[in-house]
Amino acid sequence: MTVLAALLLSSACTDDRPPARQADASECASLHDRWNAADPEGDDARRVQGEYRGLGCYASCGELSAARSCGAPATTTSLSSREGRTPVTAPPFPSRLTGYAPDGAPTTASVRVYAEDEGSLVPDFPATMNGCGNGRSTTRWRSVGEPVTAGIISYIDEGAHRRDATKLETGVAGLLTTDNQCEQPVFFSAGGGLVDVTVEYVHWRAAP
Repeated sequence: MTVLAALLLSSACTDDRPPARQADASECASLHDRWNAADPEGDDARRVQGEYRGLGCYASCGELSAARSCGAPATTTSLSSREGRTPVTAPPFPSRLTGYAPDGAPTTASVRVYAEDEGSLVPDFPATMNGCGNGRSTTRWRSVGEPVTAGIISYIDEGAHRRDATKLETGVAGLLTTDNQCEQPVFFSAGGGLVDVTVEYVHWRAAP
């Protein structure tokens, strides 16, 4: 399983200090173009992530509005609307996955997360038991409450346990990318009790 660098789930806010220098709109727009053109699993995507953060294009603590105006991926924080601040938004879908093509429009769903050790799965997610290399998926997600722990787990109908999940990260929004279509997202409580998570996913089919 691959979690895009854009995920940045574990970057919890601890204060409202602004970045050393706030980029202007043209700089953020240029970075956003590079983000869309980059291989989401490549080195350039990771470099763009760092530049976003350093120039204040990320939604880092008090810089939520800057990230949204630039169209940049938002870094995950522990902020919630209940604290009177703008909710964090999930990173955008990648513009491409090398060797794969989008297989239809994005699908939206809601997941209720209630346990720290027993995972919650996305309803009717297109994970399979066979033909694993024929596809992949990307999933944008956002908690509508407290932080949750997100990761990837192999195909399973029920009984998803934390011990079987990989690449676990905790936060309030993110983007998950599977390595094949026999994997699927899974969500666990991060200690905050019952939480609803809104998700949007795209299935990608293998292409020439």
